[in-house]
Amino acid sequence: MNKITCNVIKDILPLYIDGVVSEDTQKIVDEHLAECSLCRDEMNKLKKTLVIPTNEEIQQETVNVLEKSISSIGLWLTEVNKNFKDKQDLINANEELQNTIDTLTEQNNILSQNQAELTRLEELYNLDEEYADYPKVAARIISKDPGNWYDTFMINKGSKDGIPTLLQAKAW
Repeated sequence: MNKITCNVIKDILPLYIDGVVSEDTQKIVDEHLAECSLCRDEMNKLKKTLVIPTNEEIQQETVNVLEKSISSIGLWLTEVNKNFKDKQDLINANEELQNTIDTLTEQNNILSQNQAELTRLEELYNLDEEYADYPKVAARIISKDPGNWYDTFMINKGSKDGIPTLLQAKAW
């Protein structure tokens, strides 16, 4: 019979270690290992590195992995919940700020209207002082001539209010 090379024995060694080779193959490998120290060393290395865990070890490792995974998921969900709460807090704060802006805008508009009214009243007061010798009647303009030739307008006062017909009026 021909001598089997170390390469062939190295290919068979994992099956030999697991005990799944035929009796004839086992005898050939035994004979080769008795003569070859390199292949014996290779077999010893494979035996050391080839550790098959028991079912109990596999189950325990699976439980450990699941516990770590569940813990990670729990932490992630806690963080997501916190982020949602933070987002809701920001939305509420934003609504409060928007309400404050609306209130301040309304107050600013009222102040602007009051300022315009104060300016108009100051002008009327100055006009009253300038023409202190003339009698005056306050009236509002209710219509104007749309043309550009004459500045004609109607006021909400008349002869019943003591204003003579065709009286010249000054408007401000």
